[in-house]
Amino acid sequence: MAVANRPDVSDRPSPYPPPGDAPDGYYATHQYFLSKRSLYLVVWKISDGHRGINEILQWLVNIQARAPNSPVIIVGTHYDVVQEFSPNISEEYQQMIRDRFINIVDAEKMGLPRVLDTIEISCKTRHNVKLLCNLIYDTVFSLRPPGSKELLLEQKVPATYLALEDIVTSVAVERRVNGLDPVLTSDQYKSIMTLEMQQRYNKSFRDSAELHQATLFLHENGVLLHYDDATLKDLYFLDPQWLCDMLAHVVTIREINPFARTGVMKLDDLKHVFKASNIGPIDTRGYVVNLLNKFEVALTWDSRTLLIPSLLPSEEDMIIAQMYPGQAVQPLVKVKVPLRSRGWAVRSKKLTVSPKSVLYNTDGSKGFQLTMAANLSSKIEVSL
Repeated sequence: MAVANRPDVSDRPSPYPPPGDAPDGYYATHQYFLSKRSLYLVVWKISDGHRGINEILQWLVNIQARAPNSPVIIVGTHYDVVQEFSPNISEEYQQMIRDRFINIVDAEKMGLPRVLDTIEISCKTRHNVKLLCNLIYDTVFSLRPPGSKELLLEQKVPATYLALEDIVTSVAVERRVNGLDPVLTSDQYKSIMTLEMQQRYNKSFRDSAELHQATLFLHENGVLLHYDDATLKDLYFLDPQWLCDMLAHVVTIREINPFARTGVMKLDDLKHVFKASNIGPIDTRGYVVNLLNKFEVALTWDSRTLLIPSLLPSEEDMIIAQMYPGQAVQPLVKVKVPLRSRGWAVRSKKLTVSPKSVLYNTDGSKGFQLTMAANLSSKIEVSL
């Protein structure tokens, strides 16, 4: 299942990874790119049954958390497959979706976005494909920005905003060609954009407030990323796809990041993961860690350790490893989570681990241990 967003009218390639083909490492990073000016398609496989419906909730909650009250259409695929063995089951699933996500009162209070409709399609037989296209078209052309009576697609965009988009795209490409990361500090961004705007288009922004407003517009449309956060507000990410790739390096498969096999990673190992990065005076590790922490994709445990919840081992693999020693795909491992140094105030901390994982204090050691096998699973919270 995946989230496909930004079905806007544009010939610009989407900066997001292809939803249906994205590797597992990209799923945790999708929330960085959720925009309010979007229609979302939450796509699930009908043949997955109840499990697929349950997984829809995760995506809906993520959308509501990052882009509140955004319109959503739930799309079930492989309609032709379920028709072969159970013709009526598809309609039962559709009714379950309506009851859980559409026909509810105060969806916002339940942490859900505006789910407008649910539809089942088949790419093989083309069942409902045209209907889905019309549904998307009608929905997009009826969207209005919050608090506005004007249709979203009828809004007039200032020429300086469009010029800034071209400049941002051009500067990002130029930096990549020159072996530099497409990231600028606040001072660099203001000076470069102002200079390029004058030289290329003989235009200028009235003041820094107008430049900020134009930048916010580009952020909401996925052209660039800028977060008004204490640790990130001085950075402008000119290429969202590049940033997605960078972050996915941390939370992706072990072939790309072998330093976080069990969900625990040393911060010093980030320099090996990003050894190809050439960002100059900006601390790559610093802003990557800040981004991971901001969206809780990874958590800084202490000054040396990074916890990655989605990579923490699962109990299922631990059981398999114990039952079939030497034959399991993942060997039995012990994950050590060091306690904070004595200089830190002792507080109640929550660590996200797999359900029923074994958490115990080793006699004579300075930390706790998680005993299990390495892989992904659902999570629970355990207070330390």
